[in-house]
Amino acid sequence: MKKSIPFVQEKIVYTKILLYFKKHRAGTMNNTAKRGLGHHTMKKRKFCRLLCCSVITAVIASASGCGLLPQEEQLPTAPLLVESENEEYVVSEVVRGDVRITETVRSTYTPSASQRLGFSLGDERISGIYVQVGDTVEAGDVLMELDLSDIDDQIRAQQNQIDQLQLQLQHVYEQKALSVSQAQIQDEQAAENSVPDWTSMVNEVTQQYNEQAQQLENSISVAKLRLQELQDDKKERQIIAPISGTITYMYEFQEGERSKEGESIITIADMSQSLFEVYSENASLLVPGETYSLTCQDTEYEVVAHLGSELNLPVTKPEGMYLTLVTPDPTIEQGASGSVTLVLEESLDTLYVVSSAVKDLQGQKVVYCINDQGYREIRPVTTGLITGSVTEITDGLTEGEVVIIE
Repeated sequence: MKKSIPFVQEKIVYTKILLYFKKHRAGTMNNTAKRGLGHHTMKKRKFCRLLCCSVITAVIASASGCGLLPQEEQLPTAPLLVESENEEYVVSEVVRGDVRITETVRSTYTPSASQRLGFSLGDERISGIYVQVGDTVEAGDVLMELDLSDIDDQIRAQQNQIDQLQLQLQHVYEQKALSVSQAQIQDEQAAENSVPDWTSMVNEVTQQYNEQAQQLENSISVAKLRLQELQDDKKERQIIAPISGTITYMYEFQEGERSKEGESIITIADMSQSLFEVYSENASLLVPGETYSLTCQDTEYEVVAHLGSELNLPVTKPEGMYLTLVTPDPTIEQGASGSVTLVLEESLDTLYVVSSAVKDLQGQKVVYCINDQGYREIRPVTTGLITGSVTEITDGLTEGEVVIIE
């Protein structure tokens, strides 16, 4: 099939020639009028017309012979388009490698259980920091504390007081038992010897010891309340682990820095189930039970996909999709972003070019190449997989060829 090939450059040359002779003709007429040579006007006009026609005829004949004018001809398989040596292009090479169509599934890290802790007192001197990020702790462990001053001494003194009161109470109970036993023996002897009844005496002794025991018990109750107050005061100055887990975050105090009331400075997470909750709309691409590679904070982690209904944890939603870490990492901060890249299609060890180099010419995919002579030429190509940045070339190019991007 023949196709008409437009040559814009030739049209521009032809137009310039016509404009030149029109201008020359106008200039000649103006000069004649100025000189007052009216009787030569007709001769000069005829001369200009003849000259113009002769030049145009010569140009047309020359153009036809050189193939400059539009004409019906067969389109070459790889037509050469000669360009100026000074013209510059943005180029790239044909590369061999792997082309993949991928989709990214995004998620957010959240431990199955975590606690953020801080001091309830502000502007106090910090006297002890006993853990660091990555440490495993048990519920009840002291993690950090403020200056306790003499609270520990007061607690020890109060505990000693309670211990002494309890010993005194025990002694009273022992003395009571002994006195009652002696009174009962004397009461039996009195009955045999017909002496006055000792029963009233036994009751009186019992009453005395009961009163002493009650006083001691009251003192012990008061002492225990005071001890509890001291212990509560101490707890206000301490951060104690409410759950067993791993320290995942700690505020770095500077030397001399004091406590801030209510500010979270330590995070404990139960790392037995560390989750990434998938929030992107393409979560359905993940297959429950399958293992994937997840990127978080420039680190690769092995994760397993689960439905929330499978995990049945307080933080999970039954219909949600979650990724559990095969090996927990305490350095991951809560709320950190994670991504899984899924390969939907791929072509390995293939040729590809930058996608912007591929053009559409009348339904045919083509690229512009720079040949060995440095000229630009059109090359029809067959394309394969197309990503956002590169396009696979299955036919029409060879590795290392230079293609024009712009």
